[in-house]
Amino acid sequence: MLPYRGRLVTPTKPLKPGRIVRSGHHRLGVLWRLLSPVIGPTSFAVAVLFTVAACERGPADQIGQQLYLVSSAPISVGLPQHLCVAVEPTNSKGVWWWEPGATGCATRSTGPSVFAAQDASVTSVSSNRIEIRFRVPLHRETTTQQGAVDIMMILEGNQLTVPATQARVAVEHRRALDIPERL
Repeated sequence: MLPYRGRLVTPTKPLKPGRIVRSGHHRLGVLWRLLSPVIGPTSFAVAVLFTVAACERGPADQIGQQLYLVSSAPISVGLPQHLCVAVEPTNSKGVWWWEPGATGCATRSTGPSVFAAQDASVTSVSSNRIEIRFRVPLHRETTTQQGAVDIMMILEGNQLTVPATQARVAVEHRRALDIPERL
């Protein structure tokens, strides 16, 4: 028996008994010889198709399918600086924020990347309404100032609202939160 040495071999002539060949076609042939008498050729073909489809849609693709709802413009949250916010509606702690860059929420002026919100909660109140809560840490100038501000937002349809300031902005869908830095 020849040992497998880490290279792929595509057979061009019939295989000799006892020889190990590592190729996708050979493996499929081996599976065919083993499984077709048991499950039949039609079931084997269907199983192969489902397996190929499942392999094409692996975990890496599912991660890329996450949708974030991102404020289309900076929104007033009761601080001197307006913020940009991203929400992942299916994640109970899925809130991120950043200060807008030169082109608004499409860029950022803080970083090294967007900030995961402290004490974040994303709660579905109804089929069209999501309540978002999180904390934004502050640089304290005096010891009497608070170290963070609690923010509450409502996402309803394609609108993000901050009840405390009555500010409202539209949201956009993004597949990733790789917001570039532009001062």
